[in-house]
Amino acid sequence: MPEPRRQPYGTARLALMETAERLFAERGLDGVSLNEITAASGQRNASALSYHFGSRERLIESIVAWRMAEIDAERRAMLDRLVAERRTGDLRGLVEARVRPLGATLAPGSRARHYVRFLNQIYASPNFGFIDMTAPQFGTFSLGTVRRHIAACIAELPPDIVQARIRTTQALSVIALSDAESGIRRAEQEGGRFDLDAAIRNIVDMQVGALTAPVT
Repeated sequence: MPEPRRQPYGTARLALMETAERLFAERGLDGVSLNEITAASGQRNASALSYHFGSRERLIESIVAWRMAEIDAERRAMLDRLVAERRTGDLRGLVEARVRPLGATLAPGSRARHYVRFLNQIYASPNFGFIDMTAPQFGTFSLGTVRRHIAACIAELPPDIVQARIRTTQALSVIALSDAESGIRRAEQEGGRFDLDAAIRNIVDMQVGALTAPVT
């Protein structure tokens, strides 16, 4: 499987993306100004964000490309194991390969814990919900491959139903993991424990059920 093209990130560019990801996650894609992001990132040059990204849209796409490259590496490893074991027809294994790498961003110590909420803001936004996570510029070769294998597993369904279910369950991943992220924050505030692995397994169960449900 070809390696995704990786873009080097300088310190200023990385600081801007990390700050924007957090603020967008907390306040929405239209709820924070570019000047606020620049100031919160510690950049002294007021035009730093415009220099590195040019626009809000390009900044959002750059954050997706940056995070998806990291997530894609784990997904490719899971997919490679399925291929090696001749399990590309294992629907549950494929769904897990789609869900678990994204869920791993919520693990303790992860520096990407804002990413799921950020993605949820994209799905909820009337202005940015069009972003296709499998578009070539994001380098997510494995996500597109997993989707094709999932489609083959439910090929007995009408083609439009297959594509609708794949899109809907992808959105379900983000929504359900956003809920898990909220549960993690509540548990941390209350001194409790959140079982992330159990939450991911439940999301996989729900997706398998949704993908294979009878057509009425």
